[in-house]
Amino acid sequence: TSKTWYMRNVALLAMESIDADAAFNAAKKQLDDPALVVRSAAVEVIARNKTRAAEGRKLLWGELQDKQNRIQNKSLWIREQIAKHLSQQPRKDERESFLKLVEEKEQDMRSQAELALAKLHNQ
Repeated sequence: TSKTWYMRNVALLAMESIDADAAFNAAKKQLDDPALVVRSAAVEVIARNKTRAAEGRKLLWGELQDKQNRIQNKSLWIREQIAKHLSQQPRKDERESFLKLVEEKEQDMRSQAELALAKLHNQ
């Protein structure tokens, strides 16, 4: 709850080494943090929590579409970060979502979507 972004960031990362479930819950709240670095750390904490992977993926898909992660219709780095996590182990029920990402303007986003779709095709 610190006013300083780097304290919120380090607290979230430290919490993960103490209690992964508590860190996951804190990370869910930090996805709305005004500091992009803190939101990025929250994405990492959520993506690393394998016991709550399904819930985490749902959160990441939502965050991928959040307007706070774009400026003037251009993606901030966090969107590619999220897309990379989602494309590592794509699920069949996410095929349509990845197809929508292929239509994005940024090549990095399209590349992650294409990678995920190739993985799904080979499953």
